[in-house]
Amino acid sequence: MRIKLLRTITLGCFVFLIMGLAFNQIIKGPYYFSLSQNNRIKLIRLSAPRGLIYDSRGRILAGARASFNVAVLAQEVKDVQKTLDAISPVLEISPEGLQKQFRRNFSTPFVATVVAKDIPKQTAIVLECREAEIPGLVIQAEPVRDYRYGAGLGHILGYLGWMRKEEVEKFKMYGLRVKDLVGRSGIEEEFDYYLRGHPGGMQAEVNNRGYLVRVLGERAAQSGQDIYLTVNAELQKFIDSLLEEKKGVCIVMNPQNGEIKALVSKPTFDPNLFIAALSEDSTAASEIRELLKSKEAPLVNRAISGTYSPGSIFKIVVAAAGLESTGLSPEDRQFCSGVFRIGNRDFFCWKLNGHGSKNISSAIAYSCNVFFYKLGLALGADRLSSFARKFGLGLRTGIDLPYESAGFVPSKKWKLKSKKERWYDGETANFSIGQGYLLTTPLQIARIIAAIANGGYLVQPRIVKKVGAHSSSVLRKKIGLKKETLEIIKEGMRQAVQQDQGTGQRARIAGIEWAAKTGTAQSPSGPAHGWFAGFYPLEQAHTLVLVFLEYGGSGGETPALIAKEIVEYIIRELDVGGRT
Repeated sequence: MRIKLLRTITLGCFVFLIMGLAFNQIIKGPYYFSLSQNNRIKLIRLSAPRGLIYDSRGRILAGARASFNVAVLAQEVKDVQKTLDAISPVLEISPEGLQKQFRRNFSTPFVATVVAKDIPKQTAIVLECREAEIPGLVIQAEPVRDYRYGAGLGHILGYLGWMRKEEVEKFKMYGLRVKDLVGRSGIEEEFDYYLRGHPGGMQAEVNNRGYLVRVLGERAAQSGQDIYLTVNAELQKFIDSLLEEKKGVCIVMNPQNGEIKALVSKPTFDPNLFIAALSEDSTAASEIRELLKSKEAPLVNRAISGTYSPGSIFKIVVAAAGLESTGLSPEDRQFCSGVFRIGNRDFFCWKLNGHGSKNISSAIAYSCNVFFYKLGLALGADRLSSFARKFGLGLRTGIDLPYESAGFVPSKKWKLKSKKERWYDGETANFSIGQGYLLTTPLQIARIIAAIANGGYLVQPRIVKKVGAHSSSVLRKKIGLKKETLEIIKEGMRQAVQQDQGTGQRARIAGIEWAAKTGTAQSPSGPAHGWFAGFYPLEQAHTLVLVFLEYGGSGGETPALIAKEIVEYIIRELDVGGRT
């Protein structure tokens, strides 16, 4: 009886075993075959070299330097830990730290796993000499982004960083994955698609232990496209040194075509810090944390993202509005006693004893507030808003850099809707001298000055001259101002520099006749901001210089002196037939 029961149990087991085998072979066979194929064939991604960035004279701004990594090829090692123990003293990294990096970066046994990145060249040489005695040790040389001018071009170039998890969906269509490098700010971000190229790949057959059997196919990576800027690196470097520890902006631009020759924003940052942090440099990571926490906002490009009251530079727009739409003539004069009463409040001129009788050109030259209070009231707030927009305020300029601000142009309708209050005459007076609610970026102000210099065209600023073989286009549109209007304003700006009492007289250069407008904008949080913007030569101008200093005081003081030094440098060092 017992033997019969045992036979029945044994037979039942065999039946179940046969059924299981049949199920796995026949029903689940294709599934397991697919798994086997997927495990047998490995796809290895090959990174593409990033395109280089050059200045207008062909100097490399963002290039590549040789970086040395230490890696372990697991396929050639019986005991990975022994290899890590052997290289630990040379690298001065604990075996535990190396093991942690190995586990984090391991993908497959036949691909070398990086355990230390960007080591000193001398250390790489020492380890390379010991490759024969340390199993699986591999010293890799790879190109790493190198910003040749450091902090001097930080805001223009931007930097590189790992792609974050939340960005995966955004970049999925481009074949990017978490931990791929992408551009952050500046040219690196704006032209990331062109710079990063297209990755290649290798298809390899492996055995059941993951070791390489043979390479089935390979597609080479395509390098990113090189980018050529309109910027002159040496001019940029000179201006950066002039601004030193100041906070502010300097822009040098060709007013005819919008080409940016220099764009400095202070304080700034060194994009090489972010490259060092990618190699887990703790000092660099600490410095980046300080940058992010700083109240000085060094990562903000003030030239295109900072918004400020333009102060008296806005009088150019008010003058154009008056000449175009109120019947104001060049001979019409207004008397300035130093104060102008509106309702029950006194509005003062910066010159407390007044400017006396002034026409429009001399009012621009001496920046007479009272003249422009009266003109602003004659125009009205809505007409001021309309002409501000005509000159491009309240709109992005379209420069080929990310994170540009549009600024803000107020109006009666806006105030009523947002603040539930009517507009007052006193606000019109403030508006007419570039104060109050009006906010502009330094680049927008440069564009206003360019329109006076080039005969009434609003140019689109550009900082990229060529991407690969494709050149950028010059874009500009006519504002629609009369030639006489432009000449009257230009004359006022000329007097501002060339006459002894002009607000820009400190920028005067012997033998050079140029034109400018100063501005001193009151700030609620500290001393006044200082503006200076001018162009030369007077006819067929090819160079525009704007200097803006946060809490820098009068625009006719330090900003004017800095602008003078910049123009003298350009004439002395760079100017060949107007080419910078």
